[in-house]
Amino acid sequence: NILLSNPYGSVYKIHGSVDDPEELVFTTEDYADFDQRYDLIRAQLISLFVHNPIVFLGYSVNDINIKKILSTIFKYVQFNSEQAELIRNNFLLVEYQEGSDSLDILDHDIDINGYALRIHKLKTDNYIELYHALESLSLPVSTYEIRRVLDNVKDITSGGTIKVSIAEDIDQLKNSERILAISPKSKSSIEYTYTDSSQLIIDYFDIIDNKSENLIKLIDEFPIAKSHWFPIFEFSNLVSDLQKAEILKTQQRSKLTNNIKENIKRFDVHALNNIDDILASNKIPESYKIDYIFYKVFNDLISADELKNYLMKIDGDLDSNYKKLLCLYDFKKYENP
Repeated sequence: NILLSNPYGSVYKIHGSVDDPEELVFTTEDYADFDQRYDLIRAQLISLFVHNPIVFLGYSVNDINIKKILSTIFKYVQFNSEQAELIRNNFLLVEYQEGSDSLDILDHDIDINGYALRIHKLKTDNYIELYHALESLSLPVSTYEIRRVLDNVKDITSGGTIKVSIAEDIDQLKNSERILAISPKSKSSIEYTYTDSSQLIIDYFDIIDNKSENLIKLIDEFPIAKSHWFPIFEFSNLVSDLQKAEILKTQQRSKLTNNIKENIKRFDVHALNNIDDILASNKIPESYKIDYIFYKVFNDLISADELKNYLMKIDGDLDSNYKKLLCLYDFKKYENP
């Protein structure tokens, strides 16, 4: 798992996890097996240690694991070289010393294969201040990371029309496709836009809750075919001057009315009056359950709010059942605000 993981922002369980006890590195035999089998993992860890600041917490300077890592690194780096100094400055070893409030970082020599390697060490009982210092770190972006971004970001050239909307909180965005523009440092917000109408469906409830008018206005820019399910009513309530609103309302009403299946009400004999009971019932074939839910909501036998709760549970799945139930909810809830 370590070998195949993305190293950015990761927490590595170097000794393994209790969720997979057979893979724990714990006993003498485990360590021997690790040394024989995990050269690639060790190489990845060493690469991370060389290129990033490393704080060792809860280890002794004599810990065999730390010594092995440092020993492997310095097989390839001369002890007195400039590169060795850069690596050395990446390391901080924190040792517990009961009752000490000291935050002084001192140099300490570790014996590595007969050579004295000098690293930074802090002996303290004042871990709160240490955690605050770590929390406040703002690390620079490496040249490697910048190059990776540049390889995947295209320049915006003059000409044409660029449509954008503003996100006050990027964490509110879901993980669907976006067009992303990186602005100059003087700009304080992040700009993004949707690329098609399906993304408005995915984020329907977030857009409604946040009253994101800039996103709703994009509806006039997207082609929305007559055959497509699209929830227009509350969008048009929030942005009253949408040019496509009336056409899309007509399409939505027509599709909702035409979706009622013949003979679907024959299942009324089972007296199922909520969505959970319908889904759990073995008296209605699976292929009819969504249509029966649709019929019950359309005829006000199940409330729009109950339908919303169900839609929130399945969270923006873009299959046709989700889209038609979302359009039904939008119609029943917001046709007459």
